[in-house]
Amino acid sequence: MQCKHAASGIKQIDLYQIHWPNPAISIKETMKAMEKLVDDGKIRYIGVSNFSLNELKEAQSAMSKYDIVSNQVEYNIMVRGIEDDLLPFCRKENITVIAYSPLARGEIFKEKKVYELLNELASKYGKSIAQISLNYLIADGGVVAIPKASSVKHVEENVGAADFALSKEDMMKIKHFL
Repeated sequence: MQCKHAASGIKQIDLYQIHWPNPAISIKETMKAMEKLVDDGKIRYIGVSNFSLNELKEAQSAMSKYDIVSNQVEYNIMVRGIEDDLLPFCRKENITVIAYSPLARGEIFKEKKVYELLNELASKYGKSIAQISLNYLIADGGVVAIPKASSVKHVEENVGAADFALSKEDMMKIKHFL
């Protein structure tokens, strides 16, 4: 049986992420294996997913040749715990945060107070609620959001989140309201 990717000519993965820290295997061993994959030309960049600040620092300290370029974590306007420590650290270290569930699995449309605030801002900017939500996440840089898109319309709407800027006042309104 031939690997689908081998048949398509893919020889290297651009970004390979450790999905969760595994307490059964030392992070040092894991990160050394990731560096070997880069050395062997199998992967181009090393990333992690669902790593806390301490886990990320531990993984970084285990690296000797390459940098960790991303940490994929849940981040949306309703789940913003990373803003206190992980996000500033990632920005300082030039580690891209990949925000999964950036629309809070649809909860932004169901939670009345959240919906009302986002709807008010959407009207003000001529944008959708999803675009306001996504723009909040990506506005200060260092974050890319990966929202679900089940249609071309959703993809186009998601792209529209990057072509405007929320005012500082409106950013603070979201930050302090939620």
